[in-house]
Amino acid sequence: MILGRARKVILFYTSRPPIYIERTNKLEEMGKAEGFRLWKVNPAFSSIRCPKCGFTNRANRRYDEVFSCISCGYTGAADTVGAWNIGERVARSNPSLRLIASELPYLSINVGGD
Repeated sequence: MILGRARKVILFYTSRPPIYIERTNKLEEMGKAEGFRLWKVNPAFSSIRCPKCGFTNRANRRYDEVFSCISCGYTGAADTVGAWNIGERVARSNPSLRLIASELPYLSINVGGD
């Protein structure tokens, strides 16, 4: 039983492309040297999830550079929306970061339209 679990873990990590592992290790080393921390989050669906209402659908990204939510109508730059969603995932998994992000204007994105 333990062997089976170990195999799954090994398969998960060995199925990653070597360049991913190399870059992740490099970023972790840089973080230790420079004093920042690297958080790993699953990027799945980050570019098709609306940061305003949470609706997730492939139709939200009909064009490469533009995100347009078919549920609430929110529109924004696709790269910005993806980055915002990944940042939200990091903040959700680390509640102490929410306060920091809300205090730094260059890290927050106004999705309310005001």
